[in-house]
Amino acid sequence: MLLLVSPVTGQQRAALEARVRDLQVRVDAIGARIRLRDSLLDAGAGWRRITRGVLVLEVQGLRDTAEAAADTAWAGLEAMYGDALGHAQTIVIRATPRVRGAGEGKVAGQPLGLSVQFTGDVMPGQPSSAPFVQPGAPAGDLAMAIGHAASEALWYQVDRPLARWHPAPPLAVPESLLARRTFVELVTSDFRSVASCLGGGLEDCRRALGLVAEPADLVGQYAPEDRQAFVRRLEQGAVGERAGLAGQCLQLGQQEACDALLRGRDWGTLVPLGESPRQLLLAMALRAGGPGAMARLLARPDRPLLARLADAARLSEDALLGRWLQQARRSRAAGHDDTPRLALAAFGWSAFLFGLAVRTFRWR
Repeated sequence: MLLLVSPVTGQQRAALEARVRDLQVRVDAIGARIRLRDSLLDAGAGWRRITRGVLVLEVQGLRDTAEAAADTAWAGLEAMYGDALGHAQTIVIRATPRVRGAGEGKVAGQPLGLSVQFTGDVMPGQPSSAPFVQPGAPAGDLAMAIGHAASEALWYQVDRPLARWHPAPPLAVPESLLARRTFVELVTSDFRSVASCLGGGLEDCRRALGLVAEPADLVGQYAPEDRQAFVRRLEQGAVGERAGLAGQCLQLGQQEACDALLRGRDWGTLVPLGESPRQLLLAMALRAGGPGAMARLLARPDRPLLARLADAARLSEDALLGRWLQQARRSRAAGHDDTPRLALAAFGWSAFLFGLAVRTFRWR
């Protein structure tokens, strides 16, 4: 079947170009109105900057509540991160009203969203769970929301090795739920080190959790079966030369091909177990250590991570790993659905660590 397409005439082309120019003018006008609105808000609607250390809070209104919340939030951050704050870059947190849809009425009285900015290219993206707080909420609620947002930004600044191992601050998901997820990973993983860990081999638990040393040749830390498992996980959809090497590794069992694919990868990606097992270990260490645990964890970022977790917990390395494994094993009897309870953990990081840090600090 022959499809004939008539060419666009000069008159039609001119009409289309005029339409495009008209649309561009409208888009530019909308952008100008938005910029004018923002400038008027910033200049004349009462925006204030409240500075506490590296924390800058920008608020509209709120008066004494914002000052008290900033004081409380900064006290909690100091208690949590200690001397590590001296190396942090400025974090700007702006409390802005939630944007409403057309016809929803006035913006006043709506929850405030906390947007986070920072100097330098430190944190990839915005916080994953930006909190909201009612404008009339107590200072303690606003302080908790500020602490939650700031902690997510600080996590990437104060301790890069820890952030590489655990890319996000831990939510206050109940340990029983984390343990249940950990047990599922332990029994379903195709990594040899994970199976050995489940059987009680604590040295392989170190490998399974990515808590081995960081040598020049990291792949040498794992058995050939584990290196093949890494290739299966990391090279799905590989193309070109990498696809050929993946085939040699997985189908022909050529270990040299496996190692060629893994060398040069960041060690944070070469961890057999996922986020929940690591989050469980971190939460257990901080809970066991009580007040001051976070400061001990951050005190020596140059030391091996497992040694730091053990210091935070005030336990030996084997004792901490043993407790972690025992907690996971005990969870296999649990059969409840954790989805509704996970929904309650929106302010988890703040409620767990921020609350622990300010345990002795009175809310204002």
